[in-house]
Formats: sequence, structure tokens, C-alpha cells
Amino acid sequence: MRVVSNEVVPPQLARKQISTLQHEYASWHDEHSRWLQDLKDWQQEQNQLEALLYKLEHVLEDEEREFEALLETIENHDIMLRTHEKTIEFYLQEEQIKSDSFQAIMETHRRQKAWEEKLKDLHAHLRSLHRKVMDDLKDVIEHKPSA
Repeated sequence: MRVVSNEVVPPQLARKQISTLQHEYASWHDEHSRWLQDLKDWQQEQNQLEALLYKLEHVLEDEEREFEALLETIENHDIMLRTHEKTIEFYLQEEQIKSDSFQAIMETHRRQKAWEEKLKDLHAHLRSLHRKVMDDLKDVIEHKPSA
């Protein structure tokens, strides 16, 4: 409950105290401005992090697709190798190998070797890609800017 008084506050004292209030309010306004700037900065940092996470999510999805494709290719190549090995084992037990059979074995081996080289290159590419993705992820986690 507010008490009403008809007393007059000495003008100098009133002005001094009211001036102090004005300075305090100005200080609060400055503080609010700093807080609003902090919030703006934090929102900007959060938006940048969200953009990084979005990019990283897509990179990880792309990497996963490449992993799956390489896995399928390796498994298919392994099946072809096993089949060719059985053919070679069969011909090793034969007394004579016809020229066209020998040529077919050698041609199949040449194709298998070419596939093996492609797989080796794909594996090296994915190893490099995976290392970069993991390093970028660590940088994001540790808040390091990427190069």
C-alpha cells in the first residue's frame, strides 16, 4: 500500500536521485543491447552449425551409398573369383588343355585382374573420403573452422 504524503522533497536531492535512476536505466538498456547482440551472435552460430550438420548428414549419406556399392562390387567380384578358381582347378586336373580353353582362362584372368585394380582404386578413394569426413566431423565437434 502506497502512502501519500504532501511533503516536498528538496529539489536538488530529487534531481540527483532521479538522475541516478536515469543512469541506472541507461546502464540497463546498454546491458540489454549487449544481451540482444549475444543472442543474435548465438543464433548465427547455431545457424552455421545447423548448416554444417546438414552438409555433414548429406556427406555421410553419400559416403554410406558408396560403401554399399563397393561392398556389393567386392562381393560380386569375390563370387566371380571363386567360380574362376573352380574352373582353374578343373583344368589343372586335366591331362591336356585345349588352346581355346587356355585362352579363355587367361582372358578371364585378365578381366579379373582389371576388376581387382578398379576395386583397389575405389577402396583407396573411399579410404581417403572417409578419412576426410571423419576429420571434418572431429573439427565440427571441436569447433575448429574447416579449411
